[in-house]
Amino acid sequence: MTLNTIDKLVSNEGWNIQSWRFRYGTELWVIASPLAEQLDQIREITEGADIEAIELASYFNNEGSWLPVVSAKNISEGLEMLEQKIKVFENIEEWCG
Repeated sequence: MTLNTIDKLVSNEGWNIQSWRFRYGTELWVIASPLAEQLDQIREITEGADIEAIELASYFNNEGSWLPVVSAKNISEGLEMLEQKIKVFENIEEWCG
């Protein structure tokens, strides 16, 4: 597994990655963001009230499917899925500051 884009964003651009288990089920969230506070807020929502958590998951799976957010069976799969998702944006300046 090669994670060149994730490595670039985290090591060179100061991005953050968090992963945590879904409150219900067996999958994990794996999310990248330039702002750690955003990750904390997303985590709070997904671990909070059912309606908000379900609506946010639905958003990430539909309108927000382009965002650096994936759900996976395990951390290895999640990181690989995230790498594939974000590498198409690797050279876009807005993603890298």
